Amino acid sequence: MAIDNYKAAYDVTKELMANGKKRIAMVAYCSELQHMRERVQGYKDALGAEFRDELLQRVEYSELVDNVPTALDALTQGDPMVDAIFFATNTLGVNGLKHMDRLRLHVPQQIAVIVFDESEVYHFFYCPLTHVKQPLAEMATKAVEVLLNQIKDPKAKREKIKLDVQLIIGDSSK
Repeated sequence: MAIDNYKAAYDVTKELMANGKKRIAMVAYCSELQHMRERVQGYKDALGAEFRDELLQRVEYSELVDNVPTALDALTQGDPMVDAIFFATNTLGVNGLKHMDRLRLHVPQQIAVIVFDESEVYHFFYCPLTHVKQPLAEMATKAVEVLLNQIKDPKAKREKIKLDVQLIIGDSSK
């Protein structure tokens, strides 16, 4: 069981495009984990012919604190600068927003932002953040159902369950 990471990233990117954004970047982890690969692919596919390698910045989890500022510097110092950033996780988003504040980049006036997943920290940001909300309660319920079904019938065919997310629209993506 998992959320539909591909569709979520695709929809996030299309939301930014619908808001008139042209140079949409993504900051993601350097990872072969399936959820990250799906998010990156959804982003790329949504952009289609507009995708450019330099718009996708990958950072190492172990070097997060150093790599996120480097990635954002590459995205914001180009000519033209990106006009939107999609952070693939809340940890990337929090670190990215801190660096954007240091750069004195104003969200959404200079750059739109959408972050995958929620964080209590977002409530302290001056601009309500658009973010992807995962259905955690539904995921827990489905996980228990799957487990109970497997206990009842260990030979039963395992089904793949993909859950949809909710895009919570704030001011940051306008």
